[in-house]
Amino acid sequence: MPRTRAANSQARRPQSSAALERQARRFLELTMPMVPQIFRDLRETCRDADVVIGGPTQPAAQMVHDATGITFVSLKYN
Repeated sequence: MPRTRAANSQARRPQSSAALERQARRFLELTMPMVPQIFRDLRETCRDADVVIGGPTQPAAQMVHDATGITFVSLKYN
């Protein structure tokens, strides 16, 4: 019998702050070298846009807003 979503979430333990810090550091190590190219591509893509939508893991969207003045909407979801 498959486990239900509730059972799965109860089985998970919260991550320690050290584990979260390692995860965040690794994410940044992998993604930060790509940000300049992502920024250039996104700025070109949004050239005629009325709004740019991004999230906490997409710093280039905020950067495009800062550079161009295009309205920026940040979404956070769980």
